[in-house]
Amino acid sequence: MITEPTFSLSLFILFFVFIIAWLRSFFLTGMTKSSFYSANEGILAGLTFRLTLTSSLIGIIIFLIDPGIMKWSQIMIHPFIRLSGVVFGVCAIILFYWALRSLGNNFFASLKMKEGHQLITSGLYKWSRHPMYVAFVIMWLSFFLLSANWFIGSTGLVTYVIIFIWRIPKEERMLTEHFGARYLNYKKQTGLFGFHKP
Repeated sequence: MITEPTFSLSLFILFFVFIIAWLRSFFLTGMTKSSFYSANEGILAGLTFRLTLTSSLIGIIIFLIDPGIMKWSQIMIHPFIRLSGVVFGVCAIILFYWALRSLGNNFFASLKMKEGHQLITSGLYKWSRHPMYVAFVIMWLSFFLLSANWFIGSTGLVTYVIIFIWRIPKEERMLTEHFGARYLNYKKQTGLFGFHKP
């Protein structure tokens, strides 16, 4: 029988490793004000995105400290389905680390081009133009399953809906303007979220 502490411990380990990797990426590439926000994002969308993401992160932290506080948003999920969250979480962390390694110093959290920014088309970016977003979605699916909490799941979902309908198109336009034909050719060869086009 899989007990609730097993899910909580799994969530804690995955969340801790993910947050360390996330924060490490900021420190390695240099933390500045523009690392968190740039005017290219727009105030409304940028604020909404950060508000839902922060709400989800706070929800996870509260759940880890005392699941009883988050009981109001608990839902029933079969234990074996919840356990699959471990698999999703491990896969997400591998993808996240791989994406960061592929990007190197070109990683930037906000919509801004760094000086000397390079177009990365190797590593994980050979198969997906936005593998980091894919990793984030899988990671939040893991958090949702392990917590069995609709608040954590829904705030994560809203965050990534905003990313898909608003942030990615802006990011694609920015990259096209900066790299021109090189990026357009890359778009023809590589899928948005996966699959290498022959």
